Amino acid sequence: MARSCWFLGALAGCLLLTATPVAAANSAADKASAEALFDAALQLMKQGNYAEACPKLENSQRIDPGVGTLLYLGECYERVGRTASAWATFREAASQAEASGEAKRAKAARERIAKLEPDLSYLTIEVAEGTRTLLGLRIRRDGAEAGTGIIGAAVPVDPGPVKVEVSAPEHESFTVTVRIQPRARQTVLIPTLAQVESPHADAVPLAAVPLADQGPTPASPSQVPPPVPAPATAKSDGSAQRIIGVAVAGLGLVGIGVGTYFGLSAMSSEKTADKECTPSQCDTQTGLNASTDAHHKATASNVAFAVGGGLVAVGAVVFFTAPHRSSSVGVAPVLAPGFAGVSVGGRL
Repeated sequence: MARSCWFLGALAGCLLLTATPVAAANSAADKASAEALFDAALQLMKQGNYAEACPKLENSQRIDPGVGTLLYLGECYERVGRTASAWATFREAASQAEASGEAKRAKAARERIAKLEPDLSYLTIEVAEGTRTLLGLRIRRDGAEAGTGIIGAAVPVDPGPVKVEVSAPEHESFTVTVRIQPRARQTVLIPTLAQVESPHADAVPLAAVPLADQGPTPASPSQVPPPVPAPATAKSDGSAQRIIGVAVAGLGLVGIGVGTYFGLSAMSSEKTADKECTPSQCDTQTGLNASTDAHHKATASNVAFAVGGGLVAVGAVVFFTAPHRSSSVGVAPVLAPGFAGVSVGGRL
């Protein structure tokens, strides 16, 4: 037992000794990569190439976080006009510097924060009450989850285009791109999301369909009376089928008319939106409502045209495949003294 314990203890010690150099080697390699990225970024900043320097500082900070890297990254963001990113980065640097007792760096970061605050741009996302209360509501800003807590809050953002996406289960999504101006406070209003009808909402469960009456139990062969010949059923002349075809095609034409109405209405709303909005943003409620109406009406127009065209096609097929003449054949028994047979007759 003692030997077993000694063996297990020695094995654990060997594993620890083996793992330590590997971890140290990985850490050293990471630090080397971070230092190389940091040095390359500083060289680019000296050359005035801040656009290429910022991503290198971001990677260096991700690999080997440090207050010094954050301070340079904040300055890089400020130089390229990303004021909100610079402000947030300096705040992070001040917090880390204070936690580690680096008073000079914390003071420098706070000074940069105070300098940037008057230049910040703010975006407020307001949501209509009908949308705000939807279950599963999701808000994204530039592709990243923003959460519903952002509603009504003035949040610092970098100047330039900001894409806002709002979605909820069983509802149409809404997307708008707002161009944020420097040192401006802007608001975007999310309208009530239209509900999407489930394609199977009107389907009747199979269990709810009553089974057809199966009738009485079939009689045994000895009880079945001999069959009596009867005239064969005459074929239809196709008039009923042609009437159905015309009716279906008529419904299709109605659908096309509805699609035309919604299409023209969508064009009118789009013209109103073009007057109120620029190609990249809508700053007025009138323009935003007109743009939303144009989107919904265009969708309704497309659906109506598709359904109407399909019904016209189906009606044409039903009409032109109807038979154009009828035929009937009759079979009846003939009984006479000394003779028995059948009589076959009909018309074409």
